[in-house]
Amino acid sequence: MRRRQRGSALIVSLVLVTAALMVGVSGMQSAQIEESASGNRRAGASAYMAAEYGGDEALNTVNFASLGKGACTSGSGNVGNAQAVVSYNYDACKSTGGGVATINAQGSVGGVAREVVIEYILSSGFLGLSPINLPTPLSAFNAANSNAFVVEGQISSGGDGGHLPAISTAGNRDYILGEIGDREDNYTGGISDSISESILQDPVEFDSFIAEVKNVADSSGRTFSAPSDVDTYGTTTLDGSPDAKLTYIDGDFTMTGNWSGRGLLVVNGDFDVSGTPYFEGMVIVLGNNYSLSGGGDGGINGAMITAPIDSSASPLVYDSANVTVSGGGNADYVHDAKALDDAFELLSGTSAETEWNTQNVSTHSAAFVSSWREVVD
Repeated sequence: MRRRQRGSALIVSLVLVTAALMVGVSGMQSAQIEESASGNRRAGASAYMAAEYGGDEALNTVNFASLGKGACTSGSGNVGNAQAVVSYNYDACKSTGGGVATINAQGSVGGVAREVVIEYILSSGFLGLSPINLPTPLSAFNAANSNAFVVEGQISSGGDGGHLPAISTAGNRDYILGEIGDREDNYTGGISDSISESILQDPVEFDSFIAEVKNVADSSGRTFSAPSDVDTYGTTTLDGSPDAKLTYIDGDFTMTGNWSGRGLLVVNGDFDVSGTPYFEGMVIVLGNNYSLSGGGDGGINGAMITAPIDSSASPLVYDSANVTVSGGGNADYVHDAKALDDAFELLSGTSAETEWNTQNVSTHSAAFVSSWREVVD
């Protein structure tokens, strides 16, 4: 019996030794995995910093003023004196409208790469406008009562950026804040009591600009008496390659359903849209009533201006407006530099472009970084 007990003890000892060896091997494997993960994190951080450095290098060295519309340039280099080679490269491209530059910068080290994308506003055209612009007196402002509805005027994201108000008004800030209530945080950039563009501050100059826009629309066959006469308002980026169009509606604009478009839309009348409307670019409403309501992914990416003019006054003055901005789901108003740049490009080489550029001074006249983000796969 005792010999059997000694044999059992031997077996137990061997089992314990084997278990200890397995624990030791497992610990070594875990240590190797942690060391590898730590190395990858370190390489990823270095690659990201190199990408940031490349983006900054592009902002400081590329002469965007001399870069042609739609043209691109590139650069590359190494960062620091580390044992592992830390490199960067960038592509900087100017939009076809010439008002926006996009920089794609990539950093890499030891086979690990990171990328950042920078949007750089070169200040021209409609780019200084807020998502909602109300240079007119307000007789009513009806704000959305949904927490999902937002107005994003903020365009600073680190660097040398600035910001735009969510709503720019001519002295109506307190009234609008009262209507918004406890949802002020939904209006990124806040509510301004002043209008950023001088041409909107003078109804005479703004009326002259609108007249020139109508001339452009007339000459290109893009003036319509009703929205039912319009074949297309342009293709949005949600639908594929963007195709912006100028559209002038000489009358009221009433639309329901999944209406969408891209470009510059001028309505010489009231604007009443519901359902799931979505537009990229600039919407200008000259009637006394503006109402956009809907749900889903509707809204405006770009900017809207509501500015009814009292044509019976001499000199001209702005008439009062009733404004309703509402929606549910993900409906919102967002400042979109590329969409606004495409909208202004529709006036390129025309008297309307000349009228805007010569009569307008923007408070956002200096170039600035509007967004700076890492690309995550």
